[in-house]
Amino acid sequence: MSETNFFGLCKEAKEFLKQNCETHPVVLLENEMPITYGLFDEFVLYKYILKNGIAKEFIQNSNYWSNGPLIFLGLNIKIFGKNYDIKWLDGEIRKIGSQI
Repeated sequence: MSETNFFGLCKEAKEFLKQNCETHPVVLLENEMPITYGLFDEFVLYKYILKNGIAKEFIQNSNYWSNGPLIFLGLNIKIFGKNYDIKWLDGEIRKIGSQI
């Protein structure tokens, strides 16, 4: 049976948020509707308020494997006027995909 395999953020992104997030996450909206993804199950993306900026989840990788889509999130960070991403490593994604 196929299902959406949601892996979310990598451990580095989760740790960054744990250390820098000021509030609870806020659901990202587009035209006043939650941004949802997933073939069999839906999930939403979040925005986080940081001490000196914001961070937003984005779909880093969404591949379809035999058991269904694998969805990995990245974290886009805008802090002190700089913009960068924390993402899963390609090798981590391939390893997880080969085990499903």
